[in-house]
Amino acid sequence: MHDLMHDLALEVAGTECKMAKFQDRKFSDRNRHLSFDYRLTDSWVIPASLLKAKQLRTFLLTGKQFQDGSDFNKSTIQQLISNFRCLRTLDMRMLGVTTIPESIGKLIHLRYLNVSINPIEELPGSITKLQNLKTFILSHCQSLRALPSHTRKLTNLRSLNVYGCRNLTHMPPALGALTSLHRLPLFLVNYTSPVSIWNPTTAKLRDLNTLNNLRGSLEIKLLGDLEDPVSEAREANLSSKHRLTELVIEFGRDTADYVDDHDKCILEGLKPHQNLKKLEIYWYRDQKLPSWAMTDSLCLTLPNLVEIRLCQFETCRRVPCFSQLPFLRCLRLDHLRRVEYMESSQHGLQSPPLSTETFFPSLQELALVGMFRLKGWWEDVEAIDSSDQEEAQHQLSALSPSFSSLAILRIEDCMDLRNFPLCPNVEKLALNNVNKLAMLKKLTSFTVSGTVGPSVSIPQYSSKLKTLSVDKVEDLISLPEECLGNITSLEIKDSMFSNTSKLEEVFKRLFSLRSLKFTDCLRLESVSKGLEHLTSLSSLFIQNCSQLDLSQSNGVEDGMPWKALNSLFSLEFEKVDNLVHLPSGFRHLTNLRSLRISRNFRMVELPEWISCFSSLQYMELYDCFSLACLPREFGKLATLNELKIVQCPNLTDRCQGPTGRDWPKIQHIPLVTVRYNVFS
Repeated sequence: MHDLMHDLALEVAGTECKMAKFQDRKFSDRNRHLSFDYRLTDSWVIPASLLKAKQLRTFLLTGKQFQDGSDFNKSTIQQLISNFRCLRTLDMRMLGVTTIPESIGKLIHLRYLNVSINPIEELPGSITKLQNLKTFILSHCQSLRALPSHTRKLTNLRSLNVYGCRNLTHMPPALGALTSLHRLPLFLVNYTSPVSIWNPTTAKLRDLNTLNNLRGSLEIKLLGDLEDPVSEAREANLSSKHRLTELVIEFGRDTADYVDDHDKCILEGLKPHQNLKKLEIYWYRDQKLPSWAMTDSLCLTLPNLVEIRLCQFETCRRVPCFSQLPFLRCLRLDHLRRVEYMESSQHGLQSPPLSTETFFPSLQELALVGMFRLKGWWEDVEAIDSSDQEEAQHQLSALSPSFSSLAILRIEDCMDLRNFPLCPNVEKLALNNVNKLAMLKKLTSFTVSGTVGPSVSIPQYSSKLKTLSVDKVEDLISLPEECLGNITSLEIKDSMFSNTSKLEEVFKRLFSLRSLKFTDCLRLESVSKGLEHLTSLSSLFIQNCSQLDLSQSNGVEDGMPWKALNSLFSLEFEKVDNLVHLPSGFRHLTNLRSLRISRNFRMVELPEWISCFSSLQYMELYDCFSLACLPREFGKLATLNELKIVQCPNLTDRCQGPTGRDWPKIQHIPLVTVRYNVFS
């Protein structure tokens, strides 16, 4: 916002609205709407002048947690409630609040209450006296075990958010009375607890019946098996909830006492309205899906689906025919262990083939993970009879439609996969633990013009591939030059990869590469050879490479390869055990803007030449337990705008202002965060 506009906004707001800072002590009794910044500590108390603002309507203590990791003072909350009885809006998210006092029930005018991301274990029953409350946000209160049993009394409630409350065991009974509810991101149904707990003091699936104003996203989490799955699921009446756009269903994970068709009956009754755009199902335990999902007319049942994710289907053998969904943009199938083919037939290879225009016309992202038995997309392509496998591949390419819009493809742990539709426009490709040599050939060697036509050469579309992830370096070396020239992002995850020397020739052809990541290369010893050819490289990330010794590059051709990386802006090391010192060659990285070092337990010091990072703007040190102090030259990092030091015990006290021994070296930095705990 322009300064003039900011000044105008303050003028219009007058004394009614105020954005206060931690050190502010002057307030007006005319203040009605107040917001504090996040730089609070447990020593903060409500200023005496603020206590006179009895007509305060809005109190926002939002932002980050206390800088020193302490909790919000309980007496301060008591004082806040007793003094500001006219509050309509109260926001106390991320303040380390452990207890909400019973006196909260006296804020009878309250309409909005946000206590999310706090270690609250229990809520006072008096909260149900807040008859005017419309929005109640408890998301990510991970210690919360239960909601008040009389939550149904909050009849004006429109939003109840308990998403991310991992210890929440059940929902209170009779939630169906909250007919004004618009937002209910999470609904728990618990049948695993003793009868004395869940009957009748917990909500049932049928309590959703009357909540027809629900909109947005709804996750139904089933803890245990239902007594009467058919009737309960049907009575939930999801098909009438036309404002729901996202539905997540998570079934119980217990398979020991599972009764066949239990999950199928539930899913049959939970048929959503056709307006649904996103569907996710987890831990489904039956072999077949319900009729509304398995029909060939899924495009008629749920025609507006944009995103689908199916995860952990242990026994299911068939999946819906997704290819005809006109608006589907993202499809993720994760650990469907028994599925062998995605579709039983493409209507016969002897008949006119499916058109590429009708085969996944909008699909942009596809992920197939952990589908150990998956052999191909269509079951009937196995019927192609040809003694010449190359000719058979040409025939299959000509007859089968391709993924015309697919830009992102991830295939992982699918070793039996042999036949796959062509992906002529893929830009981001990740192939891990698959038969990659065969898959790469299928994905890049052929394409189809229209519905039937001759194969064409790679150069016509290989430039589409921009991002590539491989878990075997040999697969990268085997790629033709046309597929390498336009790759901008490369990730190598090869636990057997020991040296980059054999990649040197490949690096010479990666002249467009901007991002390079080495992950879990446990035998990688050096990165000194070949990197000097990556003159466009702007980001380098090395993670969990325990044998990597960067010092080996110190004497290579007077600072090479680092001297050649003039475009390197971001450098990150995570869990690189041998990173004891930064290599002297790094001093040539004068354009570096971001440096992050994390989980490097053996690093003992930063070099005095660190001031050579003359363009550095952001630096983070995380989990560097042996780092003793900051170098004297640290104060010369004039461009550094933000410094984060987290879980570095030797630096925590040294970098605390104004008395810390290293504070003079960093006091010039506009934003400094120093804390011992991650969630401080």
